[in-house]
Amino acid sequence: VQDLWYYQVASRFSGEFLNEFYEVISKTFFPIYVNVQKETERLKYMYLNVISIVMFLLLPLVFGLSIITVPLTLILLGEQWLPIVPIMRILLIVGLFNTIIGTSQPLFVGAGYPKYEYIQHLIYMIILIPAIIVLTKEYGVIGTAMSLFIPFIVVIPVFMFLINRVLNVTIYEFVKILLFPIIFSVFMASLVWYSYIEVLIYNTYIQLLIPIAIGI
Repeated sequence: VQDLWYYQVASRFSGEFLNEFYEVISKTFFPIYVNVQKETERLKYMYLNVISIVMFLLLPLVFGLSIITVPLTLILLGEQWLPIVPIMRILLIVGLFNTIIGTSQPLFVGAGYPKYEYIQHLIYMIILIPAIIVLTKEYGVIGTAMSLFIPFIVVIPVFMFLINRVLNVTIYEFVKILLFPIIFSVFMASLVWYSYIEVLIYNTYIQLLIPIAIGI
């Protein structure tokens, strides 16, 4: 029962804001994609810009939160909740990938390819069900969190293939769009990590506030 509480709290803290972000994207861009569904080049330009903005906003946030989960947990919940830290870190990565894949949902439906969304979801569930049974039995709630990530190993390539079918987006174009957000995020995360290590001797509030200030 305690493990279940750990998982629920970790999921709430690490996943809710990403779910809200996904909902905003879906509601905002679906009607836009519907209006330009026959204009492939325009649709492609819009989608690549959307996913670039998503990565630019979320990558630094996920990296930064992953680093400061310990002081954040200590301040908001207390020392007894420290076991949720590894679960939170895994779920943050899961939420990031889920949001990236989620950008395709309004695109596929708006552009007239709703079956592609179904295909992605079906593949995810087919891999998730056995993964969650095996990993939860072996590793407990950490295994449950890990099982949510495993399907993305297959779903991400499928996602890229389907996006290419709709928009004719090459791997090079994907890499070009994502390269700067990734470099920026790694640089920012390195600064946050370095600052976090440097202030470990101070109290928990300083451990939290200085990395946040540097990230901002």
